[in-house]
Amino acid sequence: MIHTQLVSQEPQALHRRALEALEDNRPLDAALALRQAVLRAPAWARLWNDLGVVLEALGHPAEALRCYRTALDRDASHPEAKDNYNQLKRQMNFARLLQVQPWTSTTAAPARPVSAAAKCRAASAS
Repeated sequence: MIHTQLVSQEPQALHRRALEALEDNRPLDAALALRQAVLRAPAWARLWNDLGVVLEALGHPAEALRCYRTALDRDASHPEAKDNYNQLKRQMNFARLLQVQPWTSTTAAPARPVSAAAKCRAASAS
């Protein structure tokens, strides 16, 4: 039923529908609406970024990374797409590194995460 409703909608309406689906905790419906939207407006970077966000949340990091990359191809200055792409790329590289060299009790432990407050204090001290 939702598919037939999506076919005739404009990209803006599809984007709104995707956001509503996310608010209602229906990420699959959001992904479907965003996929339809990018077909109708492939140059709209925000649609690609938002589709990437949904796909990442659904556990499809490689596909999400492609969406973020496409968003940046459409608009190289898109701040959210830049952040999302870089963060996911780092996470994927780290996960790959852990598969190659998993931490064991005989190796050094990973560095402790630094809190945002500590980062802010360090930045203001310099």
